[in-house]
Amino acid sequence: MKRTVAYYRSSTTLQENSIVMQRSKVVHYSVQKKLPIHEEYTDEYVSSRKVTLLDRPNMARLIQDIKEGTIERILVYKRDRLARNLNEHLELYKLFKEYNIEVCFASENEIAMTYTAIGEYLECILGAMNEHEGKQIAERIMETRIANFISGKSSGNVPFGYETKKREDNSTFIERIEPELKIVREIYDAILSDKYKTLQELYRDFNSQGKLKRKTSWHQQLILETVSNPLYMGTQKMNSNNQSIPRYLTELSIVNEEEWNEANDKILGMLVKRKPNVAKFRFPLKEILQCYECRKDLTTNERMRNRKKYKVYECKEHNVFVVADSIEKDIIRHGKEFFTKMLRSDFEKLYKRSQQKSVEQLQKWIKEQERIVSNQEIKLAKKIDRWLKNESVHHKKEMDLTYDELKEEKNRLVKLQKRLYEIKHIKEQAQQWCNDLKYENIILELSEEKRKEFYRDIIEVIYISDYEYHIIFKHPFMMVQEVYCEPENSLSTS
Repeated sequence: MKRTVAYYRSSTTLQENSIVMQRSKVVHYSVQKKLPIHEEYTDEYVSSRKVTLLDRPNMARLIQDIKEGTIERILVYKRDRLARNLNEHLELYKLFKEYNIEVCFASENEIAMTYTAIGEYLECILGAMNEHEGKQIAERIMETRIANFISGKSSGNVPFGYETKKREDNSTFIERIEPELKIVREIYDAILSDKYKTLQELYRDFNSQGKLKRKTSWHQQLILETVSNPLYMGTQKMNSNNQSIPRYLTELSIVNEEEWNEANDKILGMLVKRKPNVAKFRFPLKEILQCYECRKDLTTNERMRNRKKYKVYECKEHNVFVVADSIEKDIIRHGKEFFTKMLRSDFEKLYKRSQQKSVEQLQKWIKEQERIVSNQEIKLAKKIDRWLKNESVHHKKEMDLTYDELKEEKNRLVKLQKRLYEIKHIKEQAQQWCNDLKYENIILELSEEKRKEFYRDIIEVIYISDYEYHIIFKHPFMMVQEVYCEPENSLSTS
């Protein structure tokens, strides 16, 4: 006997389309239509944007059961629960069509799925809309996380020695755990004093003394991860779209920047080295180096000289190339000289002259923008209530328009907050780059992605000609930056 089944999917615990809500809607629909549900397929906390159809355990099982001919009908809350990727949506549509599966949607706003030429055309449009909405949801989540991180409302993950606490308004803050931080400080001191020759000696001694990481014994990787965490020097970082967003929390530091850098430099010499397989060579400057003549990105290659192979970045069209190892070391050397010289000049005095005015103006606009966002949220809540009472097309359009306006206002607020943070901490960022560049070994030992991220932070582009190179550093010190006018919305929004 062919069965009627239900499918549910949620991406996060916070998502409005929770499994409980979906099941409630689907069960109510099945009772109304007198369609008993024989089995439920549930993929909880599974993003359809990040996880393919067959990698979703219960979706894969559902597809297999359809192919085995045991399913006649699927009940699902909305289309986007099946897929948010257009290609996957159409893949499922073709499967349902092939096996003549009746798909029933519990949401009243969903258009029925039909297996006609017009029906297929509609599925293309609806699938594309769901994919676009999925991307917007991901963007909103990331924007919220960045805003909360910058404003201090969210603390993110914290290492050994700290814990996250909640305030009455549900915002979070980081609290020190002094007994644990004492152990971490002892690890730094042991490395800085050259007390141990290897990390193995260090962690064995600490374990024997009972100085553990919350009942977990120390090992080489755990020591490395701990010592390299920047929060111990008062800097917390959030990674977003290949960008590192820093937040300075000096009250949480247990070592200064110099000690942190020195410890991370020394720890590399304490590693118990194994004989690894020959690692693939990394090209972290691939998207930064350009040919001076044609302004195109240099490609990577391998050349031979004196029977030795070496890696290069090159432009074959203009016969331009540089040796990969050499150019990276030169960049670190020039960067160190550049930022050291800059910080020794009148930079701070000159920068502060414009900084004060910009900070005051931005603080004023942030306060105003927070008011606008709050008003827009109230407005949206009213539109939603109106639509829930009378689900007309007119009210739906009004609600969607208000939501888009709210999103724009929130985006403006995030930009203002981010800019204020950058202005206030510009010297610390320059000092951080300067300190990082002092320790060449640490930079060169980073993963390719980490090195790419670091170089992108400080360098705009490097032009390579057949006889010289031009490094253009990316920083706010080679240009004038000052807040000069009010945001566009504040001129018209009340």
